[in-house]
Amino acid sequence: MPSGGELVVSVGVFLPDVLLVNVSAAGRVFSWDEAERNSVRISQVPFPNGTHAYLLQVPFTHPLVTQKYLGEGSWSYSLSVLLSFLLSPDGQIFHVPAVVHSTLQDVVLPQLKGSCTERGVRFQMHYGNLQNKWGVYVGGLKLDKQLVQDGQYELDKTEEFISVEIPLFAPGMDYKDLNLRGLEVSVTVRLVHMETQEEISHLQECVLPVEELLVCLPNGHMVALLDVSGVFPPVDPKRMALLDPSCGPQDTDQSRVLFSFPSGSCGSAVTHTDGHVLYINQVRYPSPDPAHTMLHPHLLYSVPLMCVYPESGPYSVSIYRPRSIVPPAAPFTSLPHPQSTELKWRPLPAGG
Repeated sequence: MPSGGELVVSVGVFLPDVLLVNVSAAGRVFSWDEAERNSVRISQVPFPNGTHAYLLQVPFTHPLVTQKYLGEGSWSYSLSVLLSFLLSPDGQIFHVPAVVHSTLQDVVLPQLKGSCTERGVRFQMHYGNLQNKWGVYVGGLKLDKQLVQDGQYELDKTEEFISVEIPLFAPGMDYKDLNLRGLEVSVTVRLVHMETQEEISHLQECVLPVEELLVCLPNGHMVALLDVSGVFPPVDPKRMALLDPSCGPQDTDQSRVLFSFPSGSCGSAVTHTDGHVLYINQVRYPSPDPAHTMLHPHLLYSVPLMCVYPESGPYSVSIYRPRSIVPPAAPFTSLPHPQSTELKWRPLPAGG
């Protein structure tokens, strides 16, 4: 009886000399009174010819009812009981087993919503009525205390929902592109049912503003975004170039410049050490004074760039925050290693 939220067992029809004495279920034996006290209703249904039947009514949510999620919103309820009867007047006992099943589309599945924040990407999951049956994965990583701590996630839990914010550069975040608008990222959150392996997923894409960033892509490209708004005397972003003066910026605005180039091109120095390949280049802004030679230009501004890859794959994406250094007085061969802080080094997922 779905409308009443009950499983109902009807047993009969019996003559007046048959009486129900107890009910056994889940290893327990209930008399009529004990059954009523445990929210199991037993009633006798009389008929005009003097016969009768018995009704056993048990709520779907009762501990005696076995519940199982079947997937796709279907929930199975089943009840297995043994009814014991007394035959008068000789006192003979006989038993009637009964099993009843019901499959209903009454599951409220969890709902996932994503949004972009100043700090990163936020997800909110409304539990539905399967609260403790789902595993939560962020970018393929199981959401647990260790991941929250390592990634500095912001976690908020209530009885109705769980909210988690994944900050920029945290585990579970994928990086798509770097341009003047910022760093394009995406995070996929999956809910996996522990028994059926059914999945619910949501992909959230965001563009997070960044001031300066160097991205070393798995395909061997460098992408560098630099902010020159604080440089004095002022510089023209459009006139900046790499070590090869013919390699100019891909895009600029009034205060920022974007370079994108294969790591081994545009005059990059290549060094092999400890099983890795280092590609070193430099963003330069030469003095407009024609008196300086091209061999030793006077640099008004310079920022070193470096990407490190293993000699053999797999390559991974790495993200740095480059810092300006004092322009070297000697030729490029004496340029020090870039002063950068590595923020992320993680293999991209397949197809990432």
